[in-house]
Amino acid sequence: MAKKQSTTPRINYGPDTALIMGEGQVARSEAAKTMLPTMAFTEGFEKTFSAVFKEQQQEQEKRDAIREAAMIDLGGVQNINKLTEGYNKQQVTDFVRGKRDEYAKLSDLYQKTKDPNILDKMDAIKFSFQNLNQQLNGLVNERREYLDAFDKKQIIDLPKDSIYTMAYTNNGQFEIGDNGDVGFNIDGKSSLLKDIAGKWNVKNNIYGAHAMQSYMNSVGRGEKNTTFYPDIEKNKTLAILRQGGPEGVQTATKSDFDFDDDYKLPNGQLAGKMTFENMFKSGILADKFYDGSLTGVVYGTKGKDGIWNTSETGGSDWFWNNENSKDLSNLVAEFTTDVNQTGWNQGNANYKPKTPRGGQSGKLNLGKSRFTNESIYVEQRFVNNKLQEFNNAKKGDFISGFEGANTYGFKVDENGNFIYQEYNPETGKFEGDKKFNRDNAITQFIPSHYLGGGSKPADNL
Repeated sequence: MAKKQSTTPRINYGPDTALIMGEGQVARSEAAKTMLPTMAFTEGFEKTFSAVFKEQQQEQEKRDAIREAAMIDLGGVQNINKLTEGYNKQQVTDFVRGKRDEYAKLSDLYQKTKDPNILDKMDAIKFSFQNLNQQLNGLVNERREYLDAFDKKQIIDLPKDSIYTMAYTNNGQFEIGDNGDVGFNIDGKSSLLKDIAGKWNVKNNIYGAHAMQSYMNSVGRGEKNTTFYPDIEKNKTLAILRQGGPEGVQTATKSDFDFDDDYKLPNGQLAGKMTFENMFKSGILADKFYDGSLTGVVYGTKGKDGIWNTSETGGSDWFWNNENSKDLSNLVAEFTTDVNQTGWNQGNANYKPKTPRGGQSGKLNLGKSRFTNESIYVEQRFVNNKLQEFNNAKKGDFISGFEGANTYGFKVDENGNFIYQEYNPETGKFEGDKKFNRDNAITQFIPSHYLGGGSKPADNL
């Protein structure tokens, strides 16, 4: 059962409708309709993105159109009635008439025989009437709540949720069991209302609120130059995701929560309005999300363009298996932490340390440039920021020098080595294979006497 993620309580059907209890989750699927930020993409990525989302977007638009049509026909959720002409009214009428006639015959027979078995059958018919009425009331509440959530853009459509689109818009085949149970036949498969009620999914607002708050907190800590602890941040997010159960993290992957809009992906583009599922399925996240570093499972192969082909392992299909929720939570929490690290870096760029007496700038001389032979002067905050990058560096990360992105830097390999590389403008790539450990790599960028905020001039790098 999907666990509630909203602070707004679901409608309580009361003790008379105990058979149709349940909870939803929290929000609306704009996931498949999200657009990438306006920017230049590689031809390879455009082709990959188009192939990944064409079918997904068409299915989403189909579901939304069905629900929109139902809303228009109703004129609003307040107009939902127990019985609808042309949908369930005639079936309910036929059921009641049939059971009423059967009850009359049994009553006559009981008067003649006083057979207790006949009385039991009469009681069963009375129960079927009561049960049908209760379930029809429950269906009214379910439809009202479901379509209201859709209207408020809170519905999230997981692959297994197509039944709700049809059942709660009066597009499925309505069925009544002999005991009065309400059901639906969707694509040849029958489902009882009491089994599906309340299990449709909504946006994981608890995770969304946490992610946004933790991002803002990270920016604030960066501005104060306080240490960012990725492991602590990740564990906080994991705890939030566990609260929502498997469906909680699944809906989180299909939602755009805005906190990551400015997050720069490995290929240089911004996450924008893409969901985590969008990014994962497109193969454009960092290598660690695919190569088994985080979960022990490899999700595809990496192409020469740096994009991972996830189709050979089912793309994001494994997301929807509840048994994989632990691994999925790990990936989502890792991504959230990476975004928070970016927020910390952005905030730290605005850190203004106290200037020494005498009104001096406080800038540090890091020595001569490798390219211009001019002295490099930076503020202590930039040294602290760079040191933070080294300390948090993981496989696949690239740490650029103080002179800009397309100059030189270190790339972290699968063994944790820091490979020194310089930018080749002719090839448009970083080249080089000289290995350093973390400490030696740091000293290539930062003289040791500046690591603690010293003020001695640096030796030439």
